[in-house]
Amino acid sequence: MNGKMRRRHVLRLGGLVTVAGALGVQTAPALAGGHPHPASGPVELTSDNLLANPGLEDVVDGLPAAWSLWNADSQGLVQSSTEQVHGGAFSVRLEDPSNTVGPGLRSAFVPVTPGLSYQASAFSYNVSGSSQLLLEFWNADRRRISASTATNSTTGTRQELTLEAEAPAEATHATVLFYCPAANVGTAFFDDAALSVVRWKVSIWGGDYLTRGKATDTLTVRVAAQNDPVAFDRVEAFGTVLTFVDERRMAGPGGVTARWSSSGAFRWDAKAKAVTLPANEDGGLTITGLRFHPPAREAFVSVSVHEAHGDQDHDVWVAAGGFATPDHAAERQLAPQALAAARKASDYLETRRTPDGGVLIGHSTWPGDPQPDPQGNAAVATGNLRLWQVTGEAQYRDRAVRTLDWLVDVQLSNGGFGFPWAWGGDRGHFTYAGHYPENGQNHPAGTPYAIITSNAAKALLEGYEALGRPEYLAAAERATDYLLHDRHGFQWLDDDHTRGSIPYCTIDPVDADGGRSTNIWNIDGSSLELIAALFRTTRDRELLRYGDALARNLYAHIEPDASIAYAWYTPTYKPTGYAQICYTGLLTWGQLRGRDPWVKRACDGYTWMTNVDRPSLLLWEDQAKALGGLDNTNAVLGYLETKISTQLEDGSWTGGANTRSDASGLTTLAALLKQMEFHA
Repeated sequence: MNGKMRRRHVLRLGGLVTVAGALGVQTAPALAGGHPHPASGPVELTSDNLLANPGLEDVVDGLPAAWSLWNADSQGLVQSSTEQVHGGAFSVRLEDPSNTVGPGLRSAFVPVTPGLSYQASAFSYNVSGSSQLLLEFWNADRRRISASTATNSTTGTRQELTLEAEAPAEATHATVLFYCPAANVGTAFFDDAALSVVRWKVSIWGGDYLTRGKATDTLTVRVAAQNDPVAFDRVEAFGTVLTFVDERRMAGPGGVTARWSSSGAFRWDAKAKAVTLPANEDGGLTITGLRFHPPAREAFVSVSVHEAHGDQDHDVWVAAGGFATPDHAAERQLAPQALAAARKASDYLETRRTPDGGVLIGHSTWPGDPQPDPQGNAAVATGNLRLWQVTGEAQYRDRAVRTLDWLVDVQLSNGGFGFPWAWGGDRGHFTYAGHYPENGQNHPAGTPYAIITSNAAKALLEGYEALGRPEYLAAAERATDYLLHDRHGFQWLDDDHTRGSIPYCTIDPVDADGGRSTNIWNIDGSSLELIAALFRTTRDRELLRYGDALARNLYAHIEPDASIAYAWYTPTYKPTGYAQICYTGLLTWGQLRGRDPWVKRACDGYTWMTNVDRPSLLLWEDQAKALGGLDNTNAVLGYLETKISTQLEDGSWTGGANTRSDASGLTTLAALLKQMEFHA
């Protein structure tokens, strides 16, 4: 990379920067946690490439020198190659022959400084399947403490994968890992890796919108200067370049004029004819007085602000609202194929049915040990229920009923739903022995967790709404009672009982200082969705007290840039997948209660998220409407095309390695068919 300025590049769909844990979607090997950097435009590299043998040109015994196989399974599956070379004479080839093996190649350990940001990149070419680039941080004990992932899911074309992340406080070293996911089958090539220190010039804050008005459109962007002041002299939007003229006006080609205003720390510099931001300050720019012409069918569109000193453009993704409604007719062109994929997925999941009615769920953290996990079964039930609603075919209703009945049967006496695997610090949960009073090592199999209980309850409640069976409503109410009233459930966080949070697992301390597993905010976001749905059904006003307390606490922890951390103990770890659960919960509850500040903050959060994902994948029209009426047609079409094209012959997408993901694919396909008003 040689110290040059470069634009941040993240692949859409296949390239989201993702980090997850055992109860979520896991995309990286043995992932211990990590975080992407806040959304940013171009970055300035302040050091040379830190990797040894970054071009993979020095080869010893068939492998790049200074690189090592990431596990024993990689032996014989990773080797230097003269094929698909990006630069020089050699690349490296990763052969992934099965959906249970994930070959990888890791760089040498590089010393890092906590608090500094690092950028990793490499060129990836997939002959088949998918491949990933990981940026990993390690502590002094050589334990991996965070990891960020970029995925190339394209085939037949070379892609540059790029990641940026801040070294955690306890980090001493970093590595770069080339990897093929365990659930994947395919062949990939990597070449020309890099790892460099970066200095952030500008970060993009949430609150970015393009709104269609009756007479004029309005564009609003929010940015922050990092270590140095910054000045902007023009804005480019969809082919129109608007230059600042004075403290109120902008001008474009062909006599186009616009008005601008600012908020925060922005100031007008008449001499430079630019707006300026001091170092470490933020501000907003609003442009109106003209019509914009964003690309059709896109929920999020990109504009750029240009630095007055230097040739740097900073891309800002904005929510484009009010320009068009989703094109259901276009979406329905793919409906027959999507329906066929959903049918295959349902049939595949049925092959995993046990005699007692549950479905065996494969989990990547416990490979080779499938169990009837309630969270995975909740997705199986919901997917089949929605597929029945689309097709009217009794077999899908019967599959849903059998799974919902199983959920009722396995519900614990306290109302919770248990996780079927023992989980402790050796597999990414808390490492403090005092968190595990039973044995000092892990939560035994069957321990209830809030997210599993919440998702099971939502499936049961949806089953009640569709089928009218009172036992499903009763089970959902018992689950909610566990979340709100059990000893390990809802906890008040202040003496006035205005804010609260639901523990991730138990209230036993997670560290020697007595910290607890409350304020892991996606748990509260998911619970808000459940409580809102249950209130609409039962009108039980006691639920409002708890929902308001969760919402107040969630709202208070969304940061000024509209981001939200994963938990109180990981203040810089902000994975967008978990953030979306928080924003959706707050949005749902804010709409129920008529609290505009909660709704606005959640919407700002979505726009922060899309500037990290660049852009985010927005599938659901209720969220699109809340954001101002976005047209998410291309997002839906892209998702459908991906699921249709990547489905395996057996009907799964992971070959049994991650059955939760397979069930989620069924659920999402069926929900999209309902949303586009398709009926078989």
